[in-house]
Amino acid sequence: AGHTLGQLYYKLRTNYDLVVPGGAESGVGASGLFLGCGRGMLTQLHGLACDTIQGVRYVDARGELQVADEYTNPDMLWMARG
Repeated sequence: AGHTLGQLYYKLRTNYDLVVPGGAESGVGASGLFLGCGRGMLTQLHGLACDTIQGVRYVDARGELQVADEYTNPDMLWMARG
């Protein structure tokens, strides 16, 4: 969290030659894009941005940092994808 889409797109493209199937407004926060499904110019070709989430870190109700991915807390990963 904390990066705008413009920053995320730039870093992924210049450092890894990757793109994200996300929104067209570069000022939107990256977390907002993924939490809001992530509709954008590449949606028809690559699907929603939220479908590409491979893992998340979150703070649970006890205030503890948790991880969710394919192997650890997969139900929370499913929830994060919407």
